[in-house]
Amino acid sequence: MILVKKIIVLIFYALILFSCKNKNSNSNNRNSNSEITSKIFYENGNLNGTYCAEIEYYNPNTGTSSSYTLSIEVYDNELEQINWPNEGYLDDFSSVEFDEDGYTDFTSEKGYDYTVQITGDTGN
Repeated sequence: MILVKKIIVLIFYALILFSCKNKNSNSNNRNSNSEITSKIFYENGNLNGTYCAEIEYYNPNTGTSSSYTLSIEVYDNELEQINWPNEGYLDDFSSVEFDEDGYTDFTSEKGYDYTVQITGDTGN
């Protein structure tokens, strides 16, 4: 039974990773996705919906840092939640707004530092 649960979690994680496949492999270049994000902004007026994003995470308590490609929920240009494949979602933050390039950074209520760069919608 535990093996089945692990397989299901791995399949779910793989689906999210494949749905959020980034066309540009250089996640360190914040402006590389500006054209994609600007198109999303200008066509819709505001960011609303589910998007793929590069997430940088840093826990100052342990010195742990990681990078992820995950889906996020955005409403009226503000980050609503980050969808983690095996842990549900993260929403322990408030008033996190994206700039015109689809970039934001913030510190969660737990004191963890995040940077988020939208790379496209989940259909890409």
